[in-house]
Amino acid sequence: LRVPDRVLRAVGEETARALRLAVHRRAVTAAIVASWPADPRRRTGDDWVRLRKHLPAGIDNATIRNRTRQIAAFAARHGRLPDGFTELEDPPAIPVQVLLAAADRQLVRVERLDGNRARLWVQLPTVPAPASYRDWAWHDIIVPLPPTVAPTAKLCTPTLRLREGRVRLDLPFETVVEAAPLAGHTRAIGADWGYNTLLTAVVAEPGPDGTVVCSGRALRFDAAGVSRKLDRLRAHRETLKTKINHLERLAAGRHSGLDPASTAKLDLLREE
Repeated sequence: LRVPDRVLRAVGEETARALRLAVHRRAVTAAIVASWPADPRRRTGDDWVRLRKHLPAGIDNATIRNRTRQIAAFAARHGRLPDGFTELEDPPAIPVQVLLAAADRQLVRVERLDGNRARLWVQLPTVPAPASYRDWAWHDIIVPLPPTVAPTAKLCTPTLRLREGRVRLDLPFETVVEAAPLAGHTRAIGADWGYNTLLTAVVAEPGPDGTVVCSGRALRFDAAGVSRKLDRLRAHRETLKTKINHLERLAAGRHSGLDPASTAKLDLLREE
């Protein structure tokens, strides 16, 4: 294949991102394995102290909980803890995408035509396997802009990704946000982070005698519906993973492998 060196830059950026994520997840996995508690479902105070000593800074409880479940599932299947991160997970699945931000103007250019359209100039191959630079050409792509992109916003280099047979374009943009003045305000909003209701807030303003007065009307943002959907999706994903593991164990125990119907079912489960 003959590709411009800017394409290699994009590939290198994609690889570096995958490696940085793997290094982070490897550190979290090693910390949890090194401080594995007697009961992974309910850590004691000493267990949390020992775990925090091994964990990298800034790790949230959701990541700890998900990694603990993953390691516990591995231990239940194999009767031991994993030796490392690469034994716990399969190689990463890299999405079909092109990180144009890693290239320069010799491969991609983007400009705004008007308030509703932008033009993307990008070098792409004209054949599936380009053998020379003659198999590359500049493509002129008109991109419609959504109304959320302000006319004064600066367009940045996009990312091209393939989804369901169509090319999607992730177009980041920058807008100038002026700093709010530190004095002169006559109204403020105070918010409280809660468990049952994600955010509860009130609007207040100065009273006639120097006090703070609010109307008493509470403003609420409740994410319970989204949380329930995430719980359903997680349970569905775990069910699918259990079925996939069962079929993979059956395939490993048979010399001839799975029959065509079971193979098709396994492919469908992986796709889901």
